[in-house]
Amino acid sequence: MSRPAPASLDELDRRIINALQGGFPIVDEPYREVAASLGTTETELLARLQRWPEARVMTRFAPEFQRERP
Repeated sequence: MSRPAPASLDELDRRIINALQGGFPIVDEPYREVAASLGTTETELLARLQRWPEARVMTRFAPEFQRERP
């Protein structure tokens, strides 16, 4: 059974990826803060993040720790 081709990214998808690569806010409602900075809603942001693995946009969304930093 073949896998579907990866979904194409729209402008908001690209902006979300760029925003999240730069860091993730450590606040009570980080998704709401990121969404507001991008001019969208928390609901829309979460919906996109949840569909990306199935659509083969990205395989996971997880933090990356830098152990060398104090």
